[in-house]
Amino acid sequence: MNPPKILHGPYGDGWAWQLDLGPGAFCRGWNAAENEGAALEKAREEIGRWKRDPAEAVVDRVEPPLKSPKRGTADDEKGYGTDGEYVETNIAGEPNGTRIAFSGACPVQGDGEVDGYEAYYRARGSGWSLDISLSENECWTYGEADYAWPDGGWIHRDESMENIERAVTAFRKRMESSDGE
Repeated sequence: MNPPKILHGPYGDGWAWQLDLGPGAFCRGWNAAENEGAALEKAREEIGRWKRDPAEAVVDRVEPPLKSPKRGTADDEKGYGTDGEYVETNIAGEPNGTRIAFSGACPVQGDGEVDGYEAYYRARGSGWSLDISLSENECWTYGEADYAWPDGGWIHRDESMENIERAVTAFRKRMESSDGE
C-alpha cells in the first residue's frame, strides 16, 4: 500500500490542502485552512479517519490549482450575488435556445437548456459542473475542481456565467467533432 500524500500550498490569505491516498482512493478535493500548520493538522486528522497512519504521510508543498472566487455580498440586490441567468442571444438580441437560470449558495445550482438539450449546472465544495442530457441514457458532463473547499458553493454569478460559457463551448466542440466522424 502506498503511503498517503498531503498536498498543500498557499491559497489567498491562507492555505489549501488535499489528500492523495493512492489509486482508487477517495479524495475530497481542495480544502481551506488558516495557515500551513492548520492545513497539515487537518490533513493528518483526515488520514486517521481513513484508518491510515498519519506518520507515514509524505508531505509535498505544491502550488494548488485554485482560484479565489468572487463572492457575492449580503447587500447585493440579488441576495448573495450568486443568482443569475446565462442566456445566449443572436445578432438581433433574441434568445437562441441556450438558457440556464441558477441561484442559491451551497450549492449554486440551476437548470435550463443548451442547444435544445436539458442542462443542469451545480457549483459546490471545490468545483462545478454542467451536465447536458443527450438522451434518456446518455449525459455529457464538463466541470472543474479549482476552488478550495467549500468556496465553490459561494461563487459570484459572474463566475458561474464564465463557467457555463466555458462548458458550453467545450460541449459544442464535442458535438462538432462527433458530427464529423
